[in-house]
Order: sequence, then structure tokens, then C-alpha cells
Amino acid sequence: MFRNLILVTALLVVGLGATPIPVAAADKCEFATPGEAKEMAERAADYIGTAGLKEAFIAFMTPGSEFYDRDLYVFVLNFEGVLYASGAFPQAIGAVAIDARDREGRHYVQDMITMAQTEGEGWVEYELIHPCTGEVTPKISFVKRVGDFVVGVGAFGTIAT
Repeated sequence: MFRNLILVTALLVVGLGATPIPVAAADKCEFATPGEAKEMAERAADYIGTAGLKEAFIAFMTPGSEFYDRDLYVFVLNFEGVLYASGAFPQAIGAVAIDARDREGRHYVQDMITMAQTEGEGWVEYELIHPCTGEVTPKISFVKRVGDFVVGVGAFGTIAT
């Protein structure tokens, strides 16, 4: 059932014209704070509860929505590491990211799932391509368990909470 939801959501998002955040000149990039990332992740988790998965996934991936701001975007994974939503990387929907590692070797998707399952919520540090600069950048993401999903938002350019 959820696999079909991924495909329907992907088709709807493509139909809406959603694209990854374009790479821009570094002076035009606005780096959000970890506090702003946490606040957006909490709002996204609440939105799933009120709007439902389908509507939430579409909102998370629509540029200009309240869930897609500067270099902040929502991502959603299940406990097997399947990506259900990603505001900056919609082309990756449906990918199994459970074995993803950053250049330091951190299994950050596994860390996110473990954090959500054991603590319910918390911070995970890793490196990822910044959607605005195109550079591999330190990132700290706040993740939260919502049912059988991990909802997260991360701030680039910092590793300290």
C-alpha cells in the first residue's frame, strides 16, 4: 500500500512541477539554524497527523510551501530506509537509503532510524550535499518518529546543536 502511495505522490509532485532546489551562487544561499530545522520537523510531524500522509508528502515537496524554506526541507523515511518524501531531492523518492554513508563513513540513515525508534526524536550529525551550493557540507538533522516513519529536517553548515 505504501509503495503505491510513493508512486502516486511522485506523480502528483512531478505534475505540480516540483524540482530540486537549484544550485545557486554561494552568496545567495541562506543557511537556516538547527532551531529552525527542529521547529519545521515538529510542524511537519504534526501536519502528517492532521492532513494525512498523501497531502503531507505533497506539501513537503512543494517549493514555496511552509515546509520548503531556504535550505530547509522535510524528508520522510520508513524504518527500512525507503525515502517517501524529500523537498530537495524528489528524484530520490522510493530509493532505499538504509546503507547510505557520508564521506566520514557514518551510516546516517541507520542513525536516524535508530534515534526515532529508541528515543522518539533527536539529533543526527552527518555530511550531505547542500542543495544550494552543491558542496558536501556538515549537516545536523532533527528527526522525529511518526508512526512507522521518520520525519526530519536538517540545518547545513553546523554540527553543534
